[in-house]
Amino acid sequence: MKKILILLLLALCIPLLPTDAVSQENSTESATFEDGKVVVMPAHNLFRPIIADPLWPKFYAAYHYYTNELIQHGMIETSIGGSIPLVRIYANDNVTVEIGAQADATSAFIGADTSFDLINADYMVGLPVTVQWDELSFMFRFYHRSGHLGDDVIINDNISEKQIVSLEMLEGIVAYEPYDWLRVYGGGGIIPRPVPSSFGRWAYRLGVEAYLPTGSRAFPKIVGAVDVEGTEGGGYTPMFSAMLGTEMLTDKMYLMLEFYNGQAYHGQYFESKITYLGVGFYIFMP
Repeated sequence: MKKILILLLLALCIPLLPTDAVSQENSTESATFEDGKVVVMPAHNLFRPIIADPLWPKFYAAYHYYTNELIQHGMIETSIGGSIPLVRIYANDNVTVEIGAQADATSAFIGADTSFDLINADYMVGLPVTVQWDELSFMFRFYHRSGHLGDDVIINDNISEKQIVSLEMLEGIVAYEPYDWLRVYGGGGIIPRPVPSSFGRWAYRLGVEAYLPTGSRAFPKIVGAVDVEGTEGGGYTPMFSAMLGTEMLTDKMYLMLEFYNGQAYHGQYFESKITYLGVGFYIFMP
């Protein structure tokens, strides 16, 4: 896991490269498009991040105020991760194929406690394959995710046995962008061997995103997004996530207000229902 995090930190430096270096990469990619060849480590991902998905790989720090009995405190949640494009193949003028890598480490802390006790940590690693055909993008990804109860909770609550939460999912997502400022998407997945089995084997997702230009250099676009997901283990009850905010300087950084209602996504708390309001700062891979 340490090697994965080091690679992600290095990848975060890509957007900070000098302008001439980025321009050289973009010109190389354009030439490759005309030649119908292969690009290694292209400058951006074909499939844009699903920004309202709480578990999409990203760098972020957020404060969440919970309004339910499970968590009676504010919580600070942080993540280090991202999606890295590795190889891109231009099949023809309309079809492009990309193979990438995803990894993420997410932590949740009690925000009202001066010691910031760790409640839960989740780790994810995946392999996405994207096919772009004009305004349509198809992502197929296989990933592993595991949840780990925080050491502070184990010690403070005298927990002698931890519940293992681990799964591998094969997921397909299709996104349609009729305009530069609008994207809708949907998909589903199968979990062959969920641990525990009560998590269920099937899952779905739907969502919409809007990016409205403001004309401002500091805050180029107003961003709104809704992501709805459900699992067999949760009775397919919708897990509703909504965000509203703004880009900051670039299309990689966001300052967002957040709302979530549904099944908990923190490791072994997955059988609980949570509701929170929050604010967060996000950095997505380009």
